[in-house]
Amino acid sequence: LQSDPMLCLGYSWLLMLSGQFELASKYLDYGEQETPPGSPAAGELVAAQAFLARMEGDHIRMVELSQSALAQLPENELEMRAIIATNLGLAYWHMGDMEATEPVLDEAIRCASATGNHYAALTALILMGRVKAVRGQLHAAEKVFKQAIQQGAEIPINTLAYMDLSVLNYEWNNLSECEANLKQAINLSERMGNNEFLVACWMIAARLKATQGNSAAAYQILEDARNRIRDRDVPMPARARVAATQINVALANDDLSTAKRWGTELDDQADCHPFHRFFNLTRSKLMLALDQREAAQVFLAECFDQALASGWEYGLCAVRIMQSLAEADREKALGHISSALQDAKSAGYMRTFIDAGNEIIPLLKLAIQRGIEVDSATRILAIAEALPMRTVAQQEGLLEPLSDRELEVMRLVAAGLSNRKIADQLVISPGTVKTHVHNLCGKLGVTNRMEASVKARDLGLL
Repeated sequence: LQSDPMLCLGYSWLLMLSGQFELASKYLDYGEQETPPGSPAAGELVAAQAFLARMEGDHIRMVELSQSALAQLPENELEMRAIIATNLGLAYWHMGDMEATEPVLDEAIRCASATGNHYAALTALILMGRVKAVRGQLHAAEKVFKQAIQQGAEIPINTLAYMDLSVLNYEWNNLSECEANLKQAINLSERMGNNEFLVACWMIAARLKATQGNSAAAYQILEDARNRIRDRDVPMPARARVAATQINVALANDDLSTAKRWGTELDDQADCHPFHRFFNLTRSKLMLALDQREAAQVFLAECFDQALASGWEYGLCAVRIMQSLAEADREKALGHISSALQDAKSAGYMRTFIDAGNEIIPLLKLAIQRGIEVDSATRILAIAEALPMRTVAQQEGLLEPLSDRELEVMRLVAAGLSNRKIADQLVISPGTVKTHVHNLCGKLGVTNRMEASVKARDLGLL
């Protein structure tokens, strides 16, 4: 086996596709030693090495190897060129370079279709859908993912199509459809034994469970994901993405200590969201939770410039939402949220607003009062205000239930805002805020703002 380069090549592909990267690397080395420079087999071996580089998270090396392989392969070697172009497009996509991704994927689809390589053609098609999603063309992306499923049924790569559809449905708050898509994706990834895909599915599942109010299940899913990364061959960048998911789940559960602990695992070039994973907005969420407002503003300004220059429209909307929460000036905050609401009108963004936190509610109300994108703001606000945490049933044990306005004030108090800033957020006077704080302290049976925050968290009001 080791003396035959083509056998080494075939065996290494099987090893890579079953997650045995270290062993695959050895057989690629054996094959390279037995292959004359400039032969067709040399190009194919470089192509396999490029795929291995992607699985190891080294996208720069993957690009270099893929370009080298395309240069070495004859123009009529369409089958291998389809594989290389597909992997090169995948590398560009992971690097966030949408401009470079599209023409390479066009080439991949052309070559794959000409040679009947259905798997490569589907992979390139799904990646095209991902490009559209990153660019904020969510409905166009949905059509592509559904097309891939129609063409490929349960071919394993459609794990990605089902998974990406689940993300879109989550964004649109179609949670039952999100869950159904996710189950299909998990079943396919388990059947094919692809741990990279499975961990990616679990990250989405954890966010969904947290949204459904089942934080215990979300934490368990993420524990399984960490164990799978440690015990199996999963690309290392997944570790930082799982950490970002853990922080989002923790913050949704008001578990700041857990969020802080996982903050050390973050990577500024990797986030948990599949369609704006190229920078780390989770870090800005953690900064705001820790009341590091000025640092968050600087960080978000950098993210904004990067997203704008790269054409990451989905990420740009998410940045604007976070900027609205980081901005102390009410009018500037309104400017940010207005831009995000304009994006929501065409793309249908919803959960990106809601998952940013309860502090988004007064900003949405202010936008509606000013007549800014009223339809979009009203739809998002209705969902945000209907969350379980806002029900009176969760106020058992209080001397008297908090009113909706008192709940709003309580959440802003817990976020560390002064009476003046709360007044600006809610468009009321500081004196009225003072009265609300006095009343909610009385209802909670405490004597100051700090005790009120602790008691409200204990009762699940935040």
